[in-house]
Amino acid sequence: MKVRDITSVIESFAPLSIQEGWDNSGLVIGSQEQEVHGVLLGFDCTPELVDEAARCGADMIVTHHPLIFGGIKRISPEDPVGLAILKAAAAGIAVYAAHTTADKVLAGVSGAMARRLGLEDIQILVEEPGGYGLGAVGNLPQPMDVREFYGGDIQGIIDKLDYLHGLGVEVVYCNPLFVSPSNHKYDTQDYDYIDPHVGKIEVDEGRLLAPGENNNIHSDRYRTRTTRKENLEASNRLFIKLVEELHKRGMRIIIDGVFNHCGSFNKWLDRELIYESADGYEVGAFVSPKSPYRNYFLFHRTPSR
Repeated sequence: MKVRDITSVIESFAPLSIQEGWDNSGLVIGSQEQEVHGVLLGFDCTPELVDEAARCGADMIVTHHPLIFGGIKRISPEDPVGLAILKAAAAGIAVYAAHTTADKVLAGVSGAMARRLGLEDIQILVEEPGGYGLGAVGNLPQPMDVREFYGGDIQGIIDKLDYLHGLGVEVVYCNPLFVSPSNHKYDTQDYDYIDPHVGKIEVDEGRLLAPGENNNIHSDRYRTRTTRKENLEASNRLFIKLVEELHKRGMRIIIDGVFNHCGSFNKWLDRELIYESADGYEVGAFVSPKSPYRNYFLFHRTPSR
């Protein structure tokens, strides 16, 4: 088998002609006529990945991100990209990338994620002429429960640690885990605690907002979950357990945190009045000029209409 036999299969569903103008999908190193006996798949073509390909006898590497994006003025072993190029060339390993070509077809990255999520009636999110485009959208077969909405929970990570360790994983990276109303959690509500929705809910009471109701002051169940200390402290303890279990296995954790902005739910601002009727909290800056957090924010008076 030759390189062109493999690239022709990939390009039969992810043609190079659809890639973004800034992209560099395709054969980056090697010849289409090169013989191939083994292929190694990866996300980025790092020097370590090239070494692995050489160890396992792979003559070709296929990655998502291109090894070379733009013009290169010099190739040096002191640079990771240069080192990977030199290693691959010296070992006679062909390198191919399917980046935005694979992003813009339902048989590629977005479609695979949509199918993995169990979506139905999957379509391209931003369709271009020819039926290609970035992103995928579909319908859930049934409504998600809260932990599915948030993408799992900390206990789920703990349950999978032995599996991850067995794969050779050394670091677990998490999106923000602080209290937040969103599933991405970059609009932090409380930096002091892990969100009970991904941590542990000990107390769960109060009314839910009715369909179509959008006044968060009535979201009693959400207030209970995210302001009751029983839930917050239990969630912090569970996170501590996660860290301890990781360290037992020689693993580490990176927790993403964004401390230069917050959302309207944040307890220092309390635009949504979540903390107004919760026990044990100072008044929010939006609620009162006397709030201890007032100088955390800059307020502008807008003309009344």
